[in-house]
Amino acid sequence: MRLFFDIGNSRCKYVLDSEGTLTDIKYQTVDKIDNNWLSEMFPDVSHCLVADVANSDVCTIIKVWCDKHSISYQLLVSQSENNGVRCAYDSPSSFGIDRWLALLGVNKIYSQTHCLIIDAGTATTLDYLDDTGQHQGGWILGGIDSLVTSLLANTANVQGESKMINALSFASNTSDGVNHAAWAASLGIIEQAYFQVIKQSSLHKKDLKVIFTGGNAKELHRHFRKECIVVEDLIFVGMQCYNN
Repeated sequence: MRLFFDIGNSRCKYVLDSEGTLTDIKYQTVDKIDNNWLSEMFPDVSHCLVADVANSDVCTIIKVWCDKHSISYQLLVSQSENNGVRCAYDSPSSFGIDRWLALLGVNKIYSQTHCLIIDAGTATTLDYLDDTGQHQGGWILGGIDSLVTSLLANTANVQGESKMINALSFASNTSDGVNHAAWAASLGIIEQAYFQVIKQSSLHKKDLKVIFTGGNAKELHRHFRKECIVVEDLIFVGMQCYNN
């Protein structure tokens, strides 16, 4: 059985992979991950794959635990090519591992399909993978919470608080105005990316698959007025087909 970790700044997502079948995604805060917790939760693991976008100390804790129990440990890195997927970056090591795994996952699920992948979490990333497996590049925008907190922190006369509001209506107070605008701005860049792919590749709209993943995926998917799908475990599907 394989254990997959996706380590963020404050919490980790994890799943187990048993002969190609993934369990439901579960979460744990990084401060709770230690040798005792790992041993209690995962007594039958033979391999552990880790994606870490935060460069955290959690990786060291997990590696020490794996070494102690003779579990194969692998810290995943972005590559120039894997499983027929080719990265657009000249320096693949600077391409986020979460984005790379999302590309691998999409290629596994929707092989030979033009895909626009929106990973909506701490950052909102947008990447275009063409039907040959060539990554055509992408965009990075602050995540919805980041957009809100950045404005509130850096603008003296704009006051309010970050809220999980998924409305697009014009607001009647400053706090809601900032929050609603963050959702609208995120949807705006997704719309622009959608039309950029159509224009760049001379595609018919029906030939482009739009995939949402990440913490804000469901709400953005709900507001996006074109055919699209949510794949919550996309990064873990990418881990399944990652080759060293």
